[in-house]
Amino acid sequence: MFPYALKAKEILSEIEDSSLQIKRKRKEGNLYAKSK
Repeated sequence: MFPYALKAKEILSEIEDSSLQIKRKRKEGNLYAKSK
């Protein structure tokens, strides 16, 4: 493995993590809006 390939993997996993968090927040927001 080349160092830049490892770095790219790190960046990709960070992007995946943040997009999952955003999706989770949207779901929570939708549930909150419905409960009002």
